[in-house]
Amino acid sequence: MKPAAEAARLIAANIWCWGCLAIISIAALAAAPLWLLAGRLRGWSWARGVREGTWLYARLYLASISPFVRLDIRHAHRVADFAPAVWAVNHQSWLDLYLMSAQPVRNICILIRAWPFRRLFFFGPLMRLAGYVPTEGADFGGILEQCRREIADGAAILGYPEGTRSRDGSLGRFHSGLFKLAVELNRPVIPVVVRHSGRIIPKGSFIFRPGRIEISYEAPVEPGQFAGEALPHGGLRRCVRQDFQRVLHDVV
Repeated sequence: MKPAAEAARLIAANIWCWGCLAIISIAALAAAPLWLLAGRLRGWSWARGVREGTWLYARLYLASISPFVRLDIRHAHRVADFAPAVWAVNHQSWLDLYLMSAQPVRNICILIRAWPFRRLFFFGPLMRLAGYVPTEGADFGGILEQCRREIADGAAILGYPEGTRSRDGSLGRFHSGLFKLAVELNRPVIPVVVRHSGRIIPKGSFIFRPGRIEISYEAPVEPGQFAGEALPHGGLRRCVRQDFQRVLHDVV
């Protein structure tokens, strides 16, 4: 593509993607009260109403930007086959939240750092209603009990073991918390490998770059196979990280 045409496409992508985000977000916030009330009339809990609405909101946004951001999803059946489970997702871009909210399973409890609850004043109340779990500085026992209730209610638990977005797309250090939860809950961990979202809109950037994002659901890893180790969550963490490295072609 010629430089002039490429520059024009980049400008069009940003006008379109940011414009769609603004329009759909405003519409979603305006419709949220009626959506939640309708859900209550159908017998939904507040949390289910928000999660169903979040799924629809994310699905609409991803569909709207598809002329510039294409998705390639592989092995999605593994999510439904092993729900409820613990999803471990690598983190490259804020766009990842939309990717995960638009997957086949709608009942997802997301583990989130504390800052979105404080800074995203317009979505913070909805995140609380959804039952998403703030993890930063929180007591592990409290998080575990909330996740037990979510699993019992059929929800999947989603977390980002790196804890923050990667600046260059490389895989960061995995923290132990998500894997301790999986061991205590005795639920399989599904590695959800996201590729190239950091190329579309990297950390610290506000520029959309047209391209393709790949999402691959890898084979579930059962925590029971590490029961004989001194630190079962450590063995689980290493095994899951190796799956990510294999798919991302990262260097150990």
